[in-house]
Amino acid sequence: MSGYTGRNTGTLRVTIREAAARLEVTEAAIRKRIQRGSLDKELGSDSRV
Repeated sequence: MSGYTGRNTGTLRVTIREAAARLEVTEAAIRKRIQRGSLDKELGSDSRV
């Protein structure tokens, strides 16, 4: 698990794979939710979600 952001925002940062497992959906479903804006995203230094 990726863990908390270090800031006290109450947001848990996880990978797409971890989010899919937690929500019991496919990785494609997570990517689509990010695309629609129903899940927040954060880009890494390599510009990946």
